Amino acid sequence: MATEVCKPFADPRIGGVGTRQSVYGARGFLARITDMFLDHRYFDENASQTYLGQAVSCLSGRTAIYRRHLLLEIEDDFMDETFWGVPCLSGDDKRLTTLILERGHTTYMQRTAEVWSTFPDQWRIFFRQRLRWARNTWRSDLRALSRPWVWRRPFLAYTMIDKAVSGFTLLLGPIFMLVALYHHNWIFAVVLALWWQISRSAKLLPHIRRRPASFFLVPGYVFVSWVMALIKIQALLSIRRQRWLTRQVAVENGEVVRTSQPGTPARPQEEPAQAPAQSRTEAAV
Repeated sequence: MATEVCKPFADPRIGGVGTRQSVYGARGFLARITDMFLDHRYFDENASQTYLGQAVSCLSGRTAIYRRHLLLEIEDDFMDETFWGVPCLSGDDKRLTTLILERGHTTYMQRTAEVWSTFPDQWRIFFRQRLRWARNTWRSDLRALSRPWVWRRPFLAYTMIDKAVSGFTLLLGPIFMLVALYHHNWIFAVVLALWWQISRSAKLLPHIRRRPASFFLVPGYVFVSWVMALIKIQALLSIRRQRWLTRQVAVENGEVVRTSQPGTPARPQEEPAQAPAQSRTEAAV
């Protein structure tokens, strides 16, 4: 895996390289759905961004590699991030990737370097993680779209706009379904349901080839997509709120610090635990 992920650095223009992730020990509904979302991300979104401009919008932090001298160059900007003039604790994955791109370097997804990573297996933690990720994406993309550098990468700008709009347009489907059911328009409802199954299966074809049984989970994938669209809207409405999973953070004296939960003393020295990412070789041992 290490050999594969380093290959793209033969091109001096590439500043960061990411790997392809899968869920380690994908058992249970939530793990399987997460695995489907990951395969769509790496076979569709990241693959297209790599092919059409070598500008992957976000290299996953635990499984990405950067040129050391670039990390040293962007250290101050990374540590002193602000949004609307207020210091913020944002996502390191998205922030590092954006700073690399902003300086004129490219980012690349090496799909032949595959790693397995653990993800939340509880719905409450899953939703909180997705909410945090969505806020980070809104902050980073809105900031990027307001600056000239991103428009020199047309496909990257297009994907950012598409992501922003899709959170709203995706909800038109279930609205149409509810209206059809209310008016007893069964033919329209059946056709729409079949369209969801067929179109999402085509979208997830690389994953279904790897795990054919996931074809029967497509309705669940569609439902979770709607929920995530609502989360994206909630994230936009609460874009200035900051937290790390269950840990609240706030700006005090110009610095981002963690605050305590109700009834829980603050623990400023505690660092957020990160689950280990395992490579294909490690998982097989």
